[in-house]
Amino acid sequence: GAMILASAGYLALVPVIADPVLRALYDLLGDGSIGVISAAMALLFPPLLLLGVFSPYAVKLVLKSAQSSGRAAGRVYGVSTLGSIAGTLFTTFTLIPMIGSRHITFVFALCLLVSGCSILSLKGRGGS
Repeated sequence: GAMILASAGYLALVPVIADPVLRALYDLLGDGSIGVISAAMALLFPPLLLLGVFSPYAVKLVLKSAQSSGRAAGRVYGVSTLGSIAGTLFTTFTLIPMIGSRHITFVFALCLLVSGCSILSLKGRGGS
């Protein structure tokens, strides 16, 4: 829950800090592909790293025995892959044309905030 909240906080800052970070990296590295890739990494790597920790933890939560570890991991990563595909298509063809990428970042940060708070409230009640 705390990692999800940290990701939410960072993502909420991305639209605010994007222009200065992009300008600084363009000035430093130029506006070619190295500058663009470096800017994307600087802006998105920290929250994605924190969110990437969640899948192995989810496998641990659904694991019932060592014999079913492959099945549990397969299900978690299968659902993750389907969600990634659906999210990419929905974002690309619906959300970006409707509200733009900066607003999408704020909406995603809000969703992460709600998710992180929900997880932490379950933990406080004795849940997993």
